[in-house]
Amino acid sequence: MVRTEHDAATGTWSYMANGVEEIICTDKHGEAYSLENSPSIEMGIRDKKGQSHIFYFDTINLQDSTFTSMKSRILGTRKSINFADIKTVEAQNGRKAYRYAGQ
Repeated sequence: MVRTEHDAATGTWSYMANGVEEIICTDKHGEAYSLENSPSIEMGIRDKKGQSHIFYFDTINLQDSTFTSMKSRILGTRKSINFADIKTVEAQNGRKAYRYAGQ
């Protein structure tokens, strides 16, 4: 269980995180780099129908060929996508003002 803090009036949230500390990525030039996981890291998935889906990376979980993640920390809603329906995946720092509590 982790806690995040936000600079807005919404305060602090607690939720289960996946425990991944760093993400090894490849940029558009094929160069590998390391991206430190944080509450502001987003995983953008484009499905085979062309629709985009945004997930918070620290809450993503793969189980039984389905990715599931929080869609909204404020509302606590979750979102899922079948692994076979994924065309591309991108990771980015969403630059939101989230941080793990105590950091």
